[in-house]
Amino acid sequence: MDSYYVVFDAGTQSVKVAVYSFAGKCVAAATAKTSLQYPRPGWVEMDIDEYYRSVKNVCVYAVTACVPTACRRRQWRQ
Repeated sequence: MDSYYVVFDAGTQSVKVAVYSFAGKCVAAATAKTSLQYPRPGWVEMDIDEYYRSVKNVCVYAVTACVPTACRRRQWRQ
């Protein structure tokens, strides 16, 4: 079975996830926009639950896009 790396970047404007082969080729990627709240002047807040959901959703999308169907049925180790 081939080896892959799943990498993510959670920034202030989006969450990005990419899946790379062991050889360094990007085989799948996904992005989800995030939002910021400005509760009062000079303050910026980020919703951690939104980031968690976004990372989880784009990881599932990217991994599903590049993994053969037979492998999707196996349990993933963390």
